[in-house]
Amino acid sequence: MEFTSTQMVTILGAIIVIAVLALLYALNLFMTVKNESSGNKRMRALSSYIHEGAMAFLKREYKIIIIFIIVVALLLGGLGFIPSLQGIDGVGLNGAICFVVGAFSSGLAGFIGMQAATMANAKVAQAAKERGMSKALNIAFNGGSVLGISVVGFGLLGLAALYMIFTFVLGIRSKRFPLSLVIRLAARSSLCSPV
Repeated sequence: MEFTSTQMVTILGAIIVIAVLALLYALNLFMTVKNESSGNKRMRALSSYIHEGAMAFLKREYKIIIIFIIVVALLLGGLGFIPSLQGIDGVGLNGAICFVVGAFSSGLAGFIGMQAATMANAKVAQAAKERGMSKALNIAFNGGSVLGISVVGFGLLGLAALYMIFTFVLGIRSKRFPLSLVIRLAARSSLCSPV
C-alpha cells in the first residue's frame, strides 16, 4: 500500500500519540502501585533486598548486553560493505541502526518493568494480608502490566524514531511504508528484556 507524504506524517503523529498515551498509562499504573502500603518494617526490608538484588542483576546483565550490542551493530554495519550482501534486509547501516534502537527500547522497558515488579512485591503481600486476594491480585497485575505497556510504548516510539531517522536524517524516501523497518525493529526489541 502506498501513502502520500501527508498520510505518512499523519500516521507518524498517530504512532507517537499512541506511544505517549501508552507510556502515560504505564506511569499511572506505576504510581498506583507505588502509592500502596509496603507493610511493616520487615516487609519493607525484604522488599529492599529483593530490589537491590534485581538491580545488581540488571546492571551486570546490561554491561554484557551493551558489549554484545556494540559488536553485533558493528558486524551488521560492516556486512553492508560486502558487495554480495548489499541490499539484503537487515544488513548494513540500516540494520545496525534498527538493532541499536530496538535493543535500547527493550532495555529501557525492561528496566522500568523491573523497577515496578520489585516495588510491587511487598505491596502485594501487604494487600493480601489486609484486604484479601482480590486486591493483592489487582496490585500484582498492575505491577506486571507496567512492563508490557512500556514495551508497547517504547516499541512504538522506536518505530517512529527509526522512520524519522531513515526519512529525515538519512534521506531515504519511499511512498511505501517500510514494513522491513517494523520487522527489523521487532526482531531486535526482544534482546534486552530481563524476563
